[in-house]
Amino acid sequence: MSLSERSKSTLVVFLFGLESSEQNPFVQILQELGHSVHLIRDKNELQAISETQLHPKLILWNLDRLDFLGLTNDAKQSLTEHCPILFFSDAPEPSLLQAIESIPHYGLVSPTSPLAFLETQMQSSVKRFKDFSETRETLGTFRTTIATIPDLLVEADRDGNFIRFFGTRSDLLAAPEKDLLGKSIFQSLPPEVAEMAYRALAEADEKGFSLGHAYKLNVPKGELWFELSVAKNESIPNETRFIAVIRDITERKQNEERISKLLNEKEQILAEVHHRIKNNLSMLYSMLTLQSSYLKNKEGIEALDDSARRIQGMSLLYQNLFQSQDFGYLEANEYLSELLDQASRSIPNGFLIHFQKDLENFKVDAKTLQLLGLVMNEIISHMIKVILRENEEPNIEISMRLHADDIHIAISDKAKSSTFPLVDTEEPEDFGLVLVTELTKQLRGEIRSKFCKGTQITLRFPLQQQTKELLVATP
Repeated sequence: MSLSERSKSTLVVFLFGLESSEQNPFVQILQELGHSVHLIRDKNELQAISETQLHPKLILWNLDRLDFLGLTNDAKQSLTEHCPILFFSDAPEPSLLQAIESIPHYGLVSPTSPLAFLETQMQSSVKRFKDFSETRETLGTFRTTIATIPDLLVEADRDGNFIRFFGTRSDLLAAPEKDLLGKSIFQSLPPEVAEMAYRALAEADEKGFSLGHAYKLNVPKGELWFELSVAKNESIPNETRFIAVIRDITERKQNEERISKLLNEKEQILAEVHHRIKNNLSMLYSMLTLQSSYLKNKEGIEALDDSARRIQGMSLLYQNLFQSQDFGYLEANEYLSELLDQASRSIPNGFLIHFQKDLENFKVDAKTLQLLGLVMNEIISHMIKVILRENEEPNIEISMRLHADDIHIAISDKAKSSTFPLVDTEEPEDFGLVLVTELTKQLRGEIRSKFCKGTQITLRFPLQQQTKELLVATP
């Protein structure tokens, strides 16, 4: 096997500092190893070969002629950034060995070294330089990435001692970096913040991470809000360290406070609106009731009383909205139960009707409840009138169930005669039935009634999209 076949790969080698011609034995050895050798004997040759755009894989530099090019130390340092330097000499002087200590290089070989050793050293130098360059590039990318992150990264040990700081946000530190390194969180932070940080370290030590711990701290910029997240770093053998990310969330906190304030103001306005609507409805109810007391005509009195009753039902809705913490939704069973209690209180003295209520508990939007309340009020009131007039059995059963995306309501009694008109009448003469039919349409629902051992009314209508989303979000 020839020497060139033993070479791992062909290298472009710049040979610095040889005075002799290409017949030099060292040059011949390198060529026999299969490498492309270019002699650089002075600045002119270096300039000439630089203009050819030929890039060396390795510089072999004659240590005995270290300064033959007259390069400054900075220029020599610049060379080492582009390719590896391997010095050669048979008997280097101690002063020269000392001189190259400041120049990054990959060792010293002798031109008379065994070929295998020489080749190994050359190939090893090129590989090590390549690995170093890739590592340097990776570190450069890492530093650039860290510099673009608007957070501060801190490395600490299990006891909470600061080891290193990363990034450009030193303004987020409570003290200068040099005053914090080597100190513990208990020496550097207020007690309550230090305790919180230590608990985060303990949680990360157990689980591998600990996220989202908010705290307030005085720094040179003023009092700021921060969020601390910690991850366990086990890449160092026999030692546990942690990487903490400290994020300035002051602006977020300020926005949250502004939003909270606006929401509070909105809730106060809605509460005031509901309160005023309730008061206006109560006033209107009182006016209708007062007007009714001056009438002599039975039909007129009944019409005003029916209108007053409807207004009273709407007033109850706004009273509940005013008292609720959620101004858009109410518990359907609570509102309808109060509506039935209100209907019971309107029954003349000396009469009593029992309501058997079986109402499932779930929230419904206020618009739907308003329409549903009017429908229920109309049906129940009509039933009460007939039961009282015909002296029927005074029991009314009401159930409400949620089936998938629909609400099902059933109302029934045991009266011997029908207590509510059939809803499939083409031209209903009863205003209550007209109202029930039209409101059911607004609910996009359907209503059925039949008489069989009592009146039975069923109402089914779909939930509004907002109510569906609320039911999904509510556990």
